[in-house]
Amino acid sequence: MAFTVTQKIKTIAQLIKEPKILSALLSQRSFGYLNEVGWFESFMLLQSIDKNKIPIPWFSYPFIDFLTPRLTKNNVLFEFGSGNSTLFFSSRVKNVISIEHNKEWYNIVSKTKPQNVDLILTQSDSVHDYTNYFSVMDKKIDIIIVDGLHRNECLINSINKLSENGVVILDDSERIEYQQGKEFLLNSNFKGLEFWGIAPTVLFKKCTTLFYKSNNCLQV
Repeated sequence: MAFTVTQKIKTIAQLIKEPKILSALLSQRSFGYLNEVGWFESFMLLQSIDKNKIPIPWFSYPFIDFLTPRLTKNNVLFEFGSGNSTLFFSSRVKNVISIEHNKEWYNIVSKTKPQNVDLILTQSDSVHDYTNYFSVMDKKIDIIIVDGLHRNECLINSINKLSENGVVILDDSERIEYQQGKEFLLNSNFKGLEFWGIAPTVLFKKCTTLFYKSNNCLQV
């Protein structure tokens, strides 16, 4: 969510009129929730990182807290969209397969990716090219993360590639444009568990949703 210059000026003026609120916000720089999750570090560097500047996914903080202890070295994870999440997951699961359409970003991630990461550059950002590797892949996936382009199509195609106890994760799931994909999973006997909260670099409320069935790999 972007703010105009006028909105920013009004916000600053309002804070000056309310010194107690301004003091409370400033105190978070040294202690409190924003300090604990590393929000200031992420905001200053415009990266999804924790307080120690270690990469984390660009999910809502409540979902990061929920997901992290449930990941195991037995998991095979597939993500639409690479980045700091790729590095985060690579140290916690057996194998990460990541699809990326932006060549410049692909080159950046390639320089730091661990050996257990398969980073795939698509030929274009079309629906066909973006989902092609996923469609022809034989391997079954335990965790599929939809956080890139063509999210409805990715959600719909995901159920054919899930392992018996696989789950699907949709970030920014509050957006109305992803309703088609969400309804498809819910109508396919998946349950949806929403995690609302702020996220790295942003203070507005967003949602990350977990879609799962019974006996899933995250033990929900």
